[in-house]
Amino acid sequence: MRNPVTDRDCDCMGMKAYINPEYIIPELSSRDKIGSIKELIDLVEARGEISDSISVFQNVLERESLETTAVGNGVAFPHARSDSIKRLILAIGRSRKGIDFLSTDAEKVYLIFLVLAPQHAITPYLKLLGFLTSVLQDKNFCSDLVRASSIDEIINIFDVVKINEA
Repeated sequence: MRNPVTDRDCDCMGMKAYINPEYIIPELSSRDKIGSIKELIDLVEARGEISDSISVFQNVLERESLETTAVGNGVAFPHARSDSIKRLILAIGRSRKGIDFLSTDAEKVYLIFLVLAPQHAITPYLKLLGFLTSVLQDKNFCSDLVRASSIDEIINIFDVVKINEA
């Protein structure tokens, strides 16, 4: 398992450093917003990274209730910080059929990037969210992720992306 990302590492690492194949669901079974978020949180909990999945789930849904994290291009990145989260985590879920996420462009979401961090990890959490906001505006990049045939291919698409380039 990869080491947690620290503030010091955040500026120069490739995006691939955030991605762990154990935290990727290549085809979500859920077909709705709440179910897909829960599916990703359950995956992270099963890996021992969350001590209280109910509170984390509630935190993510509270954030979603303020404003949808679906940002267009078929992408959403629900997120939360909590003392129940052990380290910065990026979990990725894909749905080739799409999920109604109440997005700003009224389109379905095909890629969900769940960002979870401990309460104290403000800087790396905000840097990762900022990076995702930037890089996921590229429609071709998002299309490549949706079309990827395997988890390894999803990871390799991120290989060339550097956080400080976003």
